[in-house]
Amino acid sequence: MISDVYRFFMCSEMFAVFLRVQFILIPGCGDCSPRCIQILCLVCLMPFGVMVVMGIPNVDVNRWMDRPIASKVDWGLLLNTLFWNLNYFDSVSTLAAEVRNPARVFPRAMMLGVLVTVLQYLVSVAVAVGVSPEGATWTDSYFSDVGAIVGGPPLRLAVVIAGVLSCIGQFEAEMSADSFEILGLAERRMIPKVFSQRSRFDTPTYGIAIGLVVTVPCCLLDLADIIELLNVFYIYASLLEFAAFLFLRFRAPHLHRPFKAPVGNYMAVVMLTPTVFFTLLVLVLSSWRAHVIAFAGFLVSILLARSMQYLRLHKPALFHVAAHDPDANPLLPGAIQR
Repeated sequence: MISDVYRFFMCSEMFAVFLRVQFILIPGCGDCSPRCIQILCLVCLMPFGVMVVMGIPNVDVNRWMDRPIASKVDWGLLLNTLFWNLNYFDSVSTLAAEVRNPARVFPRAMMLGVLVTVLQYLVSVAVAVGVSPEGATWTDSYFSDVGAIVGGPPLRLAVVIAGVLSCIGQFEAEMSADSFEILGLAERRMIPKVFSQRSRFDTPTYGIAIGLVVTVPCCLLDLADIIELLNVFYIYASLLEFAAFLFLRFRAPHLHRPFKAPVGNYMAVVMLTPTVFFTLLVLVLSSWRAHVIAFAGFLVSILLARSMQYLRLHKPALFHVAAHDPDANPLLPGAIQR
């Protein structure tokens, strides 16, 4: 076991390297080579595909029917982990301005991404459960053990490498989404224009720096605590997104949309009901500490929003004007109501 201090400094060094890499890797996501993305996806998914193909003949279907003792199941951790593994698809919206023809690309990419992700989880877990010996302990990195059971040390190594590349890809995706979101807020006059500054690699300078400052301290937390905390914040944000979605569908039906969900207003409410129910269930099963931190974050966000309103009125030079003026759309915060 390594000490928290050593882990903190180790993670700080890693993120110092990632910070430099980050400025170079995401210069204009729309210009990123599709072949590079395809190769990365292939390298990450291939070991699991090989594991599934080699493991299917050895699957014991009866293992799928084994039921755990309900009293020993940590339902909060289970649902939080499941929710965390299958969310954040909406984060890609922050990169819409960096993508060519998002009205065509985004719906197809979202549908394909959700389908591939769900199938990859279901098939890989089904095979892993079927080939695992009775009484196997599912802990961190257990898929590498399954790879060793199915294909020996070479497949174990391939699964580990795929996991490392997948973590790097997730980090880059999350950092890209967060940093471009901050840049977009600045360009929409929601925060000072200094946050729209880009590096010589055309990447959001301050957005990446803020992401680094927030991420490094989280290295001291256990993964389960990080997942739970992220889920609570994400659920509150998702509920606001759902409310905004329905509000705009009912109050601004003629607002230009690059893509519109092909359902009526009331069917949209029906469509979101199961999702809202599940998110509230995860929220109820979360610990009180996560709720306290989320509530504190909510208060800070209100304070920041009020501060930005004050600065827009009394220090307008700090914000973008002219081409970045949101007055053309009265639905944006800070717009002048005439």
